[in-house]
Amino acid sequence: MDHHRAYDATLLISGIQNVKSYVAWNNFLLVSLNNRDLIKFQITGDYQKLKYQVKQVDIRPKFTKKPITQMEVIKPVNKLLVLHGNVVEIYELKTIKLQKVLCKKNAVLFSYNKKKSLCISTKKELWIFKWKELGFEKHNTMAIPEAPKTMDWFKASKICLGFKRQYCVINLKNGTFKSLFTTGKNGIPISTKISNQEILLGKDKISIFKDPNGMALRAYGINWVEIPLKIVYFPPYLIGFFANKLRVRTLYTKQLIQDLNIPNPNLCFSMAKKDNHSFAYIANKKGIWRLDEIPLLYQIDMLSFEKNYEEALKLCELIPNLEENKKNTKSNDIKQQYANHLFVTRKFNKAMDFFQQSNCDPRIVLSLYPFLVEENLEKQLKIPFFEQTELNEQEQHEAILSLIDYLTQQRSLINDKEIEKKEQILKIIDTTIVKAYIKTNYLLVKHFLKLPNSCDLEQCEKLLKENNYEDEIILLYQSNGKHLQALELISKKINETSNIDDLFEYLNFLDAKNLDLIFKYAKEIYKYDSKKCLLVFLNNKGSSNRTLPRDQVKKYLEDNIPDLLMPYLESIIYEEKDNTPDFNNHLLILYFKEYEKLNTNLKKETENENLKQLVESKNEIQTKMNKFIKTTHHYQAEKMLTIFPEDDLLEERAILLSRVKQHELALDIYINKLNNIEKAEKYCHTHYKPDSNTENIYIILIKQLLFQLSDKSNINKNDYSYNRTYSDYDNNYNDDDDDEEEHNLKLQTITRIMKKYYSKIDPLKIIPILPNNIPISNIFDYLNLRIKNILKLKRRKLVQKNLHKSNYLNLRLKNSKKGGKSLTIDENTLCQVCGKRIGDSIIGIFPNGVFAHLSCIENKNKCPKTKQDFTKKLNKYY
Repeated sequence: MDHHRAYDATLLISGIQNVKSYVAWNNFLLVSLNNRDLIKFQITGDYQKLKYQVKQVDIRPKFTKKPITQMEVIKPVNKLLVLHGNVVEIYELKTIKLQKVLCKKNAVLFSYNKKKSLCISTKKELWIFKWKELGFEKHNTMAIPEAPKTMDWFKASKICLGFKRQYCVINLKNGTFKSLFTTGKNGIPISTKISNQEILLGKDKISIFKDPNGMALRAYGINWVEIPLKIVYFPPYLIGFFANKLRVRTLYTKQLIQDLNIPNPNLCFSMAKKDNHSFAYIANKKGIWRLDEIPLLYQIDMLSFEKNYEEALKLCELIPNLEENKKNTKSNDIKQQYANHLFVTRKFNKAMDFFQQSNCDPRIVLSLYPFLVEENLEKQLKIPFFEQTELNEQEQHEAILSLIDYLTQQRSLINDKEIEKKEQILKIIDTTIVKAYIKTNYLLVKHFLKLPNSCDLEQCEKLLKENNYEDEIILLYQSNGKHLQALELISKKINETSNIDDLFEYLNFLDAKNLDLIFKYAKEIYKYDSKKCLLVFLNNKGSSNRTLPRDQVKKYLEDNIPDLLMPYLESIIYEEKDNTPDFNNHLLILYFKEYEKLNTNLKKETENENLKQLVESKNEIQTKMNKFIKTTHHYQAEKMLTIFPEDDLLEERAILLSRVKQHELALDIYINKLNNIEKAEKYCHTHYKPDSNTENIYIILIKQLLFQLSDKSNINKNDYSYNRTYSDYDNNYNDDDDDEEEHNLKLQTITRIMKKYYSKIDPLKIIPILPNNIPISNIFDYLNLRIKNILKLKRRKLVQKNLHKSNYLNLRLKNSKKGGKSLTIDENTLCQVCGKRIGDSIIGIFPNGVFAHLSCIENKNKCPKTKQDFTKKLNKYY
């Protein structure tokens, strides 16, 4: 029984007997009879109504010496190829006039391809012809073991031959043969060309697909009920010739499509095309039949009606590319029908796959789930829905699981598109997903609501409250921007459980747009955990990836939670590298105020335990302050100096002075107030830079030490001018009041510093300010090291000078060698261009050694003998 009609078979010409071969083109049919007559018919009519008019337009009695066994029309050049009695001839198509005999004897078969190549097989050879302007010209010959029964081109360079016992592929470029497989028990090769890359070869009842390399192309073959006499490819179907009928099968699904009742068909088969309509001719004892292709769209509709959706989709792929929109529309329509059919037959997963491929409105798919969607959805949207199917509880569960996968993919696709009513569709999809999760796996509801979604707030809120899903309601509010409602619920939970984790996570989720809510509920976290409260205001990787406006946060903490202000500023400065001067200043002021507070409390406290704790806290805050002043450069030192006292935090004040380049005052603190020479030296080492305003910092240090040897009360200790000498200090020195031993120790310290840092202390600046009575032996080491250092530098400069000089001379020598080639010319030397003697004439010489009279040189940059161009080379030298 036919599955559907692929072709209409019409007896076109009855009463014609003994048909040997025939060929069709446009609306003409050329028929060769067994008695050697050649008849030309013209066929007109309406293929849709299957009514044709046949007119005999020409007849050539006894056209050839023997019956024609093979004919082929070459439309691009309007030629007719004819094989009769082992002879191959070429004729003009319109006049059927002989043009040329291509093979005069032994021809058994020919095959033509669209690349205008022709292969004629004789009993022992293959003759290859190429089409030129004037006709076919013989190109090549190749030996073969026997005459082939079938012959088909693969590409321009390969041909598949079917011999009596086996098939093989021959490479025309190198003449190699590749055997494929035997022809089977009956020894009859059956070959059908599908395309330039594929051929179908028969072995008994099986047909196998092969590529040009002889490899199997498909994992399956075509199985026939009996051995076919012949197989032809009439796209998109295969037609098998049998004794009593023709059987039509699909190429892809191998399904039987139609049986054509044409008994004892002639093995000749000729296809043609006119006005995009394909047809073919087959002869038998009754006459000549015409096969008309049923229009693809009509076949597709028949297959869909019969619920043969897979075959219908295969036919959709064959709709021409010119009708791409029609192809897509028809294909999507069939996929929807197929998907609905699969759903009704309880194949839910596969149904959703085809719904996905059909690009249909997902709301139509939801019509299959009345237990999930609103009752009035169909009326509300005015969309033609599918008929609903009764499902039991287990089937509903399976159907919902398939729907979840489908809707998840759909929401992703819709988000990436610009479509009409996008928000409405997403709202229905996301709301349905929540309902589906509640029915199948409620644990996934929370996971889904954490993602950005478009759920219907009212529906989902009602549904979640009915199921007592409190956490999920909070996530629903959160995803819909209802943060106040969510925070009120969380706050209510805290009163019951004292667990602030949910509130902490929620506040970290909020961004700067909801700063008021963060400020409002942060206090609640502070009641339970101050560290977590601090994290709410920071840009922590572990909690969120948002930055709150720091100036507003600072002001809020200062006014409401002052205990967190210092750790907040420490975090944004140290961890988040905020270099804002205002923040740095504020932190330093906080350190100072905390230090003063602890210092005040320390003076009031009398209990030993509290004293110890206060001392530890004071030391800790001072250490922090000291580290901050040393390591940070973004506070305003000038401003801080007005705040810090002059009689406390001396080292910190010294660092601040160094930041404003007040090195004299800073060193005064280290030497005269802290009495710490080691730190003073370290300070000088840190700030010394040659050829800058700190190159004399060690001289300032020594001057500070000289103050300690004098009566400081009569001298301005901030006067460090270099024109002052030690006598200015010495005049104020009183032997009676000064301790001689201490005095000597101070001098030793000065001479030690001079010796240690000899390379950084200029003798012309230090010697004039030293005491007049200082023994020369005390500064001998300094002077000795300094002189050695000067000599060392002098030697180094001299070496560098000589190295530069040597390098310069080497370059001069190198250049002189490049440009100093010599040439000896005597009275017998000949010009290399004209061949005459040079004599006392002016000559020109080129870098390759060629020389000639100046008059013989046409171009001074080009050698007249070798023609080599020296333009770049000559420019380099000169």
